[in-house]
Amino acid sequence: MPKSAPVGWLLIRGLGREARHWFDFPDHLTAASGAPCLALDLPGTGTEAHRPSPTSVREIASDVLERFVAKNAEPRWGLLGLSLGGMVALEVAQLAPLAFSHIVLVNSSSTLSPSSKRMKPRALLKLTVALSQSSALEREKHIYALNTYSPSARERAIPAATFFETAPMQASTVLRQLLAAARYAAPGQLQQRCLVVNARLDGMVAPSCSARLARHFLAERVEHPFAGHDLPCDDPGWLARRVSSWALDG
Repeated sequence: MPKSAPVGWLLIRGLGREARHWFDFPDHLTAASGAPCLALDLPGTGTEAHRPSPTSVREIASDVLERFVAKNAEPRWGLLGLSLGGMVALEVAQLAPLAFSHIVLVNSSSTLSPSSKRMKPRALLKLTVALSQSSALEREKHIYALNTYSPSARERAIPAATFFETAPMQASTVLRQLLAAARYAAPGQLQQRCLVVNARLDGMVAPSCSARLARHFLAERVEHPFAGHDLPCDDPGWLARRVSSWALDG
């Protein structure tokens, strides 16, 4: 592995999702990059479902960083965050700039973009319908129909529904995460290399949000031609290869 490449990848999921929602993406990224992956849950989800979610991205990031440091002391990791996870990744990098050398933002946003682009009105309506379902399976079917395009990705709704049996998430977690995301302002600059990735057919966040982030950070941007908001689920191999080739190139 080249000296400049990350020694590992910290993966951070987005709104109302937990580490298990990555499914096999970490395996793809490890195979492509040769570096291990560590996926940590946000407060209020997964292993942290018993704790309330903070209402600011900075507080969420501080919580994630504390648990990362407890598990790892080696510098020069990479951060990869999806949507809200991208915002958290940016703040983790600000809090511990020497610990991380690379940041990948996937379908993310900030107050650089108008609210109607950061959460499309139609997507908000569909998300509200999804969260109103009493059945976990029906809720996940609605969410995967909103966020993915490939048939194999949409089949993930079935195992995803079982996650809530062992780690039930409170409705307030999503509301508090939405509040944190809505108020998030990106930092002025980064000390790390940054790659911005977006999906052209993202039904939740407009691709223009990624374009604004890329211009703001003077970062490289790549676009998937057909995937949805949950790009790591729609096409994990493509994302892993793109991230790995970018990280190894610099």
